[in-house]
Amino acid sequence: MIADARLDMLLITETWHENTESVSLKRITPNGYRCIDAARPLASEHVHKAELRNYGGIALVYRDNVSVTHYALGAEPATCEHLCVDVTTEHDSLLLLCVYRPGSQAVTAQFFDELTSVLEQFSVQRRPFLIFFLICGDLNIHIDDNDMYATRLNELLQTFDLVQHVREPTHAAGHILDVVISRSDTVVQQRLRV
Repeated sequence: MIADARLDMLLITETWHENTESVSLKRITPNGYRCIDAARPLASEHVHKAELRNYGGIALVYRDNVSVTHYALGAEPATCEHLCVDVTTEHDSLLLLCVYRPGSQAVTAQFFDELTSVLEQFSVQRRPFLIFFLICGDLNIHIDDNDMYATRLNELLQTFDLVQHVREPTHAAGHILDVVISRSDTVVQQRLRV
C-alpha cells in the first residue's frame, strides 16, 4: 500500500513491535523506504514472550531520499509514547511529533502539563529552514465531545495558536481520537494520489 500509493511518509501508532529490529517493521518497509521507530518499552521479563502483546509503539516509514533524524525533546513525557523527528528535504524542514496516549490509561493533568512543555519548546524553535511543525497521533481523547478533556485540549491549542485538522470520526464508536495539529498559519491539505 505504501509503495502503490507512492506515499512520502506513513506514520503509524500502535505498531505492537518490541524493538527496531522487529520483523514486523522490516515487512512494512518497502524497497526505497526506511523506517524510524519508538517501541513501547517492555520490562525485561516480558521481552520475547509469545503470549505477550505489546500494544504500543510508533513507526514512521519514509522515502529514502528524505532525511529523517531523531529529535530529542527537552524532557521525556511519561504519560504518552512519542516519536519526534526532524524531516529535511533540499528546501524544507519539518519537525514532526507523533504522540500515542494509551486509551487504557486515564487522562491526567500530568499529560496536559507535559504536552504544554513540548508546545512551549516548539513555539520558541528558531532553526534555519524550519518551515513548520506537525503533531500527529492518537491522543485517545474524544476531541469531538464537549467534556473537560476536549475543552482543555482545545484551550491549550488556542493558547499556542494551533489548529487540529481532523474533523471526521477516526474511531469505530464515532469519535475523533486521532489528530493532525499545526500552527494556524500552516496550510494542511489532504491529497490523494492515484
